[in-house]
Amino acid sequence: PRMLQAFDWNSLNQGANNSAALDAFIDSLLAKTGAEKIALMGHSAGGGVCYTYLSDPARAKKVAHYVHIASSVQNGPAGPTGSPVPTLNLWSPADAIAQGGDIPGAANVKLEGKDHYQVATSKESFAAIYKFFHGVDAPTLIAQPEAVVCIAGKTLTFGENTPLKNAKVDIYELDPATGARLTTAPFETWYSQPNGQWGPTNVKGATRYEFVVTPPAAGSRIIHYYREGFVHLNTLVYLRSIP
Repeated sequence: PRMLQAFDWNSLNQGANNSAALDAFIDSLLAKTGAEKIALMGHSAGGGVCYTYLSDPARAKKVAHYVHIASSVQNGPAGPTGSPVPTLNLWSPADAIAQGGDIPGAANVKLEGKDHYQVATSKESFAAIYKFFHGVDAPTLIAQPEAVVCIAGKTLTFGENTPLKNAKVDIYELDPATGARLTTAPFETWYSQPNGQWGPTNVKGATRYEFVVTPPAAGSRIIHYYREGFVHLNTLVYLRSIP
């Protein structure tokens, strides 16, 4: 079995000791799974965080593969000098956010016509990552649609990624033609845990939903998210609040 986990960090505070926090996060995953190493991926500014993290020999030993996604060009593969971690570098000339390019000594995949987010989400990127991790082509690049889809996620502040405890998450099913709610009362209501976690819950596949996030502090801005239909299991549905 595979486990996909996201490391939440304060992207507005570049001076924070992200390596220590990331190391504690990885140690917790290794203890939970019994694995000896993880596969690490960093997107955008997260690529810089991962390169800094992997520069330490003790930390690099915990990572089997690293994928650098839509991030800055580096002088060589991730890892300490003389002992690199196998690195896959995904970049696009059409990325207007990160000035990417080939990294000497890394496996480089140039994705034509992809923007900053498509470098992370395209089928071509998934195909390259899967083959890098497993050494063979992915058996399929199409998620198998599910009639009932399990979803879950977190409520966090935008930028800082600070968990919101007791944030109210109301979920409404929508009319796909108009975007109007089908019912006055929400389909389901959650109050987030101390780590921001809400769910899991089951929703109808390929059905439009509105997520209304009400932060716990009085007078906070209420945020509405309108999502396209979920096709497959998704436990990383992040609902961020905005100051």
